[in-house]
Parts: sequence; structure tokens; C-alpha cells
Amino acid sequence: MRLKSGRGIALFILCAWMIFTIFPFFWALLTSLKPPVQAAEIPPKLVFKPDFSNYVAVLFGGKGGFYTIVQEGFFKFFLNSFSVASLTTLLTLLLGTMSSYYLSRTKIGGEKFNLWILSFRMMPPIAVIIPFYIMLSFIGLVDSIFSLVLIYTIFNLPLSIWFISAYIDSIPESYEQMALIDGHSRWGVFWRIIVPMAKPAILISGLLVFIFSWNEFLFALILTGFKSKTLPVLATGFITQRGIIWGQLTATAIIITIPIFLLTLFTQKYLIKGLSLGIKN
Repeated sequence: MRLKSGRGIALFILCAWMIFTIFPFFWALLTSLKPPVQAAEIPPKLVFKPDFSNYVAVLFGGKGGFYTIVQEGFFKFFLNSFSVASLTTLLTLLLGTMSSYYLSRTKIGGEKFNLWILSFRMMPPIAVIIPFYIMLSFIGLVDSIFSLVLIYTIFNLPLSIWFISAYIDSIPESYEQMALIDGHSRWGVFWRIIVPMAKPAILISGLLVFIFSWNEFLFALILTGFKSKTLPVLATGFITQRGIIWGQLTATAIIITIPIFLLTLFTQKYLIKGLSLGIKN
């Protein structure tokens, strides 16, 4: 009876937490499907005829659309976000995997060195945004996707090192020694032994870095202009002096969420399988 009651309480808490986390997304989806008049109604209507005019206005323009965004090009900003997130993920994984292997095998700094590296990820971005802006302005990289890639890599690299190095620690060094005896170089051992075996951690780390880079707002707001503006910054354009254009704002939020949702959905089984293999190893 105690076991059943404990499971019931745990299930209730889990369901309550799921409702709490999913409700904002559900409410944004409902608002994005309402005409402008219904989107601002109080109390809000839960039963209505779905209207896709907000999505058409955001993507292609149209009557009542946010013409500034349409003129600048929604798909251009989508490409900026995808380019920044992809380049950041590739660069972070490359540097993070090599650094993790070196730290795992040399044990430099002791057991707490990885935690010290991870502490850099906890630094509040607002504390360094002005120095970064001054340095990037001096070298002419303001309003460039490369500036965002550089900063996002700096902030996500500690998390990647901490995550991947913990997984590499579980890989027996005997595999490397046998490969070295067979004539492989240290570089060959890294690419042919370590990287394939650490693939689950690399995949999970890459997914987290991509999500963080895709959703980042503060640096993108301060360091970008017309050429390198990303989607999170674009969404703030619907907050105007006349009011908030709720329908198109929530439609933009839903569009921003779709790539992350699909990426997580398609990689979910591989992530679970990789974690389970890592635990067995």
C-alpha cells in the first residue's frame, strides 16, 4: 500500500509538472491561431475558428502583417539563426572533444578542475556584454554571425568539456594501448577509438549547444544589426509603442520552437540508447 501510494503521489507530481511546463506553449499556440481582435480579448476564448493569418503575415506579409519584418526578410533571419547555431555546435564539439580527451587522460588540475571549467558557464552574460562589444567593435566584428559564433563557443565550451570528459573517463585506457601497439598514432587513436565510443556524449552535448545557441537573446540583441539578426531578436519587433501584436508574436515563437522540437524528436531514441550504453560501460 505504501509503495502504491508513493507511486500515485509521484505520478500526480509528474503530471502536474508536465501541465505546468506545457501550458505556456499550448497557450501561445492558441493565441497564434486567433485573429488580432480575439487575441486581445479578456476573458480569452477557448473555442474559436482557427485562423492562420498570423503565420501568413509573419512569413509572407499581408493585410495586417508586420511589414517591417517582411521587408527585411523572415527567412534571412531564420538562416542567420541556423548558421550561428550550426557553426557554434560544430566548433564547440571539435574543441570540446579534443580538450576533454586531453584532460581525461592527463588528469591535469586534479578532480575538481572540470568543475572549475564548468564554473565559467555560470558567468552571467550581462557582466561581460560591454567588454565583448568594445573588443568586437575594435576588430570590426559587430553585426556579424562570426561574433556570435565566437561568443557562443566561449560560453558553451565549458559545458561541453565537462559533459564529454566525464564520459571519456569511463572508456578503459586499455583500448588505446592496444591501438597504439597496433601502430596507430595518438591522433589516430583519438579519431578511431575515442570519438566513436564517446559518440553518445558528443551527440547530447551537441544538441544542448545547438538549443542554447538557437535560443540565445542578450548577445544577439546587443551585437547584431540588420545583417546578422537572429529570430529571438526578431520576435521583439512585435512589441511596439502602440502595443504588443500578440498573434504574430506568438506565431513567431511557435515557428522558432518547431526546429528544436523536431530535432529533439528525431534524436530522442538515439539519445536514450546512447545514455543507456554509457551507463552499461
